[in-house]
Amino acid sequence: MSDPIDKLSITQSIKVVLICAALYWSSYWVNQILFSALHFSWAATWVYLPTGMRLVLVLTCSLWGAIGISLASMILGLQVHDNLGVNIIMVTAMISGFAPYLARFIGMKGLGIPDTLEALKWRDLLQMSFICSLLNTLMHQFWYLWADLAGEDWSEQTWVMFTGDFLGSMLLLYFLKWLKQRFKPHSN
Repeated sequence: MSDPIDKLSITQSIKVVLICAALYWSSYWVNQILFSALHFSWAATWVYLPTGMRLVLVLTCSLWGAIGISLASMILGLQVHDNLGVNIIMVTAMISGFAPYLARFIGMKGLGIPDTLEALKWRDLLQMSFICSLLNTLMHQFWYLWADLAGEDWSEQTWVMFTGDFLGSMLLLYFLKWLKQRFKPHSN
């Protein structure tokens, strides 16, 4: 079964990518405002809402969401971590976009989780958050280790990143699910 999002024109696809990029970019700055006191290191935060946004974007917009996330991550990398260099930023951006896309694939194909956001149950959100957080953390942390960006506290930073990704993902996904139910029209 193909998603309607896969049948977009080139112009529509570009719009979806740019909207996804804007949403992801915004979620980063909202997280900075709300949880800046919870930073552990430059690469790990105890609560990281953008991971939940990544999951929402790939669940709703599939590959276009992953591309939008990668684009926004590249822009954020250049804004916030320009001292790392373009190559580091580019690979990190690709991981940011495609780790949740891989989680989507694993969840839907491997675990039989529904392929629409509306059909996801609370348990499905928990599983998807776990898979996405685990993949995102491992892919980023092994990349940082390989690129010689991991400090002496690599294992602790890995744990903090996973915890922050999972908590941020759960907070955002459960909030959106609650919001949807709260404002769902009631039939008489």
